[in-house]
Amino acid sequence: MLEDYTHLSKRDVIKLLQEKGYLLHSVAEKFKDDKDVVKAAVSSFGGSLRYASPRLKDNEEIVAIAVENSNRAFSYASDRLRNDPEYVTSLLKTNPLILKRAGDGIRDNEAIVKTGLRYDVYALDGASDRLKDDPKFIEYAIDLKGGGALEFASSRLQNDYYVVKKAVKENGYALQFASERLKDNPSIVRAASSTYSGALQYASERLVGSPSFMKSIVKQNGFALEYADDTVKETFDVVMAAIQKSYHSLRFASDILKDEYGIVEAAVLQNGAALMYASERLKDDKDIVLAALKRCPNALCYASNRLKDDPAVVFEAVKKDESLLEYASPRFRKMSLEKIKALAEQEKNKKPSLSEQIKVASISGKKSVSSVRKKDEITL
Repeated sequence: MLEDYTHLSKRDVIKLLQEKGYLLHSVAEKFKDDKDVVKAAVSSFGGSLRYASPRLKDNEEIVAIAVENSNRAFSYASDRLRNDPEYVTSLLKTNPLILKRAGDGIRDNEAIVKTGLRYDVYALDGASDRLKDDPKFIEYAIDLKGGGALEFASSRLQNDYYVVKKAVKENGYALQFASERLKDNPSIVRAASSTYSGALQYASERLVGSPSFMKSIVKQNGFALEYADDTVKETFDVVMAAIQKSYHSLRFASDILKDEYGIVEAAVLQNGAALMYASERLKDDKDIVLAALKRCPNALCYASNRLKDDPAVVFEAVKKDESLLEYASPRFRKMSLEKIKALAEQEKNKKPSLSEQIKVASISGKKSVSSVRKKDEITL
């Protein structure tokens, strides 16, 4: 059952509306034409202007208060106010989004729209279709507020090479507002990705699926590999080019290439922390792990449990920072650095058995079992 507020006094109505302005529609009709009452309502909830009397919808003070917290409230203002250039301009600093609710003549007024645009790019949403289709005006908006202004351009200008190129060079994410034709344009997409690697999520499937195109992109920004097609993430040359730009790119490579010795080696030689992205098999490869530790001792935390129990591996990690022993196997945690070093030297001088050589070869994948056997036979 709806509560009846029509019997309330003015004092009680104001008290009610200061907290629940949206209830203006439920109070006695006489209060909807009372400035004090309506002022309390629109201060709490701008949209309550809808229920004010025509006289108060034409009141500049009341409307100004209403639009402070609701651009939609301006659609309930009188036609006179919505079409008054001076009054609308005075409100733009408070809420530039009211342009969308203003009269047609105001929305087609270039000077007024530019004023709103100075405060917020979304003011452009309220511009007339004529202004949204004006290349010079849209280029002005891009210069002033960045590539995001392309969102509000006409579909014709979103398909204009020069307008779109200008937008994506300012902000790569503006590519999402370009036409499908230009999302398939290598020059446009390359310009967009140069300022924002994530722009590739808006590029055509053809381009993100092209190894040659993606290689040219990741050479500039390795993180762009994230948005490549899965088949491209399996392409050695592309992934290698990405890693050479940023070792973090290994994160986005296919599982096959995360298990590729050459790829992972290139990544850890750039920064040992890349070991975190390697396959479990290569995290158990001693050469890979040692290469990683030389550049980032903390990478010990990503090594396999077997190598965390290897004296040479542990010593390489902790020789400059003994606190990293926390990542080693438990047997090393109470050992002195000298003791670990001695164990590492002892391990180094120990000649591995044939079975151990075969095991290491099978883990690393760098040598075949037959090559190990052949070498051992020659030694014998």
